[in-house]
Amino acid sequence: MFAGIKFIHTDELYGFRIYATILEREYAARATDIHCYDAISKDILFRWTYPFVPDVFCEEGDMPARRKRYNIYLCDDVLLTRGCVIEENTLVGEGTQIGRESAATTVIKNCIIGKDCVIGAGVYMDNVYLFDNVVIEDGCRLDKCILGSNVKIHESVNIGKRCVLGHNTIVGADAILPDDTVIADLDGADDDDFTDSEDSGSDRDVGESDEILGEGGRGKVVEVPDGDDDDDDNMVRYGWVGDAYLDKTAGGDEDAVDPYMTDCSSGSESDSDPEPADPFEGFLEAMIDLIGERVTSGNVDHAPLDELRLETRSNRAAYNMSMLDVVLGLSEAIVKSMDELGDLSKSVYAGKLKKIFVKLAPLFSTYVKEIDAVDFVNAIEDACFLNDNAMSSFQTVVHALYEDETELITEESVLKWYNSNEPVEEENEAKHNTLKVQAKPFVDWLQTASSEEEDSD
Repeated sequence: MFAGIKFIHTDELYGFRIYATILEREYAARATDIHCYDAISKDILFRWTYPFVPDVFCEEGDMPARRKRYNIYLCDDVLLTRGCVIEENTLVGEGTQIGRESAATTVIKNCIIGKDCVIGAGVYMDNVYLFDNVVIEDGCRLDKCILGSNVKIHESVNIGKRCVLGHNTIVGADAILPDDTVIADLDGADDDDFTDSEDSGSDRDVGESDEILGEGGRGKVVEVPDGDDDDDDNMVRYGWVGDAYLDKTAGGDEDAVDPYMTDCSSGSESDSDPEPADPFEGFLEAMIDLIGERVTSGNVDHAPLDELRLETRSNRAAYNMSMLDVVLGLSEAIVKSMDELGDLSKSVYAGKLKKIFVKLAPLFSTYVKEIDAVDFVNAIEDACFLNDNAMSSFQTVVHALYEDETELITEESVLKWYNSNEPVEEENEAKHNTLKVQAKPFVDWLQTASSEEEDSD
């Protein structure tokens, strides 16, 4: 029973009781170290903590983020220039500016960025946490690190993996911080998230290092105990313990033990079929089965809309999906369910796909009215990326829904999609451009009709 409890001798537990609550669908975790903080943050971005997600829950007075495709969350006043690509799984806080016009492209992915940050041109950031008021100048590269509030990184700095920079620190131009570097503020105010006040005495090995921080740098280097020491508590406090463990095992150390992880595995239970790791994938599989059985394989005109509404609502609750998730999942499920029909000519495929989308427009209506209208066009586009027949059907589907009485797609939403600079995954960029070319005659027609109406007024 006690084998999975680390750092406690079983003799100390005899005569005591341990009370526990078994969580089945709930979520609970403590950010006791950086590794835990990273894991919990990723769970929030991937919506395992719903309804405590950035687009639903925020502190009083803060601006809620708007969820985009690919788990991108942006506050409304975020400034993204044309030289900026946000790829996936990223939250950007209010007042933040990223990139510069007519300059090198800034790429950001898997990051959480606080309020009022400024990020320059030609910056690459992957798996980075920025607190508020951080400044990162042009040409910097950051990989899996944490920067506290008011940190300033001058141009062309390279910050290695698992680095932690405390509040108010500065890194000079062209500096290179090695992996696992921890920098604390020179003032020694050890009341932040990155240093412990109980360890702020003279026994800690601390010193200033102008050579590492570069010219104009500000801060002191904290010597972190390495992974071979017995002081696992210090490893947990200062290091990314899980990554250190993975690095050891990758190097062939099969006996390496992660002090953060506990051994909870046992016999036969691990042989059961695992649930989908991503709740959206589980929702999508359920919707593919539902649409395939009730709509695509039968007579579309007789699709049972009331039953579909009930089943969709149930699946949404089961997998904690947002309104946008439902629209995305339903759109992709329609396209994927068409795979069961075998090879169809492009014209037949387009006609069938259009008919299904129009028939299910009342079902979409429940969810589309709660999101930005252009996100419905984006959802159809994402679904059409799945195969060539769907790609060639995009304009047909959008035009049909524009003319449908539900008015889920409007002139404004089509033009907003067409003129948008919202980032698209690199693998889909060519497809996105193809769909814009395909939709251009429809867009031109919309703009001409709008001009004629204005002239008549």
